[in-house]
This record gives sequence, C-alpha cells and structure tokens, in this order.
Amino acid sequence: MKLSIVVFCAILLTAAAVGVRAYRINNLPGDFQPSRQYNSAMMARAMYWLADPSTPDWKQQVARGQMEQVMRSEPPLMEALSAKAYRLLGGERFWVPRSMSALAWLIGGIFLWLVAQRFLTAEASLFSVGFYLLAPFGILLSRNFQADSLVVMGLLASAWATYRYFEAPSAWRLVVGGVVGG
Repeated sequence: MKLSIVVFCAILLTAAAVGVRAYRINNLPGDFQPSRQYNSAMMARAMYWLADPSTPDWKQQVARGQMEQVMRSEPPLMEALSAKAYRLLGGERFWVPRSMSALAWLIGGIFLWLVAQRFLTAEASLFSVGFYLLAPFGILLSRNFQADSLVVMGLLASAWATYRYFEAPSAWRLVVGGVVGG
C-alpha cells in the first residue's frame, strides 16, 4: 500500500475516532459505570472548590466532606487535572474530563501504531489501530470520567518503550522504559 493511502486512511480513522467520542460529550455520566464516574465528578468538584480561595467556608466544608466520602480506588489524577481545567475555564464543564479521557485513548493509538509497524505490514498496523480506535467497548471506555484511558495509554507507551530498549539496548532507553512502565 502506498504511503499516501496509509496516511489518508490514518487521518480518516482519527477523524472517525474523534467524531464518535465527541458525540454528546457533555452528557451526564449514565452510560458506563455511573457510580465511578459520579465519584470522580464529586472529587473533581471538591478539588475545584478547595483550590479556589474565594470559595465560602460552608462550601469548603461540604467539599472536605465529599472528599472523605468518595471511595478512592486509584490516584485521583484525572480528577486533579479536571479541577485545574475547571479553574482555567471558570467553572465545571463535564466535557473536560471526557475529552481528556478520549485524548489519552487517541494518544494510545499512536503508541499502538509505533509498536505494530515494527511487527506488521502497514495495512495490518492500520487495521490494528482502526480496531483499537473504533471498537465499541473502547469507544465507551474512552468517553468516561475514569483513569482507564490513561492506564491503557500508559500500557501502550510502556510496550513501545520496552520494545525500543530491546531493539537497541542502552542505559537511556532502559531508564525511559522504566519510567514509562512505572
């Protein structure tokens, strides 16, 4: 397959992946594991209120109470990033964490491409990335206010960094592989 056709198909796949993830991105989290998403939303809101010095005392007390009640199953990275984005945007916007999750999933596709092209033909690599980007479960998972997309992106980045190390071992590549894998 010519390079221009591969590039065109990659652009088309990326546009389709962005389009299906952007559809109704501002909806409330009732589509997949709503309790986990609401926990994340409550934690991000509490972080947002606690970081704002103009927040009244009663609201800060409510935020502290929410932080204590929310069940934490992983480090609150997505929640902290969302709270910072809320501050920049001047208020809560539910599309922010969903967009971050979708972006992490799309970046994971880049790492998948980088690994797949070392083992497969251009057509097979394109198919694997297309399947990754457009599989229904992946679409559903990557539109959620959860850290799962970051985990998948990190896993794919780790696979790429590890392969790069074994391709041409060096101390630098070992450190990069360890940091990305960690």
